[in-house]
Amino acid sequence: MVFSWLLGQKFYKIPYRMGRILAYLGLAVILYGLSVLLHPDTVILRLAFNTSLLMGYLVIVGLAEKRELKTFFSPRP
Repeated sequence: MVFSWLLGQKFYKIPYRMGRILAYLGLAVILYGLSVLLHPDTVILRLAFNTSLLMGYLVIVGLAEKRELKTFFSPRP
């Protein structure tokens, strides 16, 4: 993946926002770590906990990307 990105940047430069991408990746890794470290004993509690972590991640990303999401989902004339 990194080789493909480097090769693509050489011939067709795309201005990716690497800071945001790395922040989202870091947040996902932190939430995964929480999921592994704080796993409840019962399956129901584990599913509820992991679902709440996923929903929290989606809310954070949704709030950070609110403007882009509005333009993506707005009706086209």
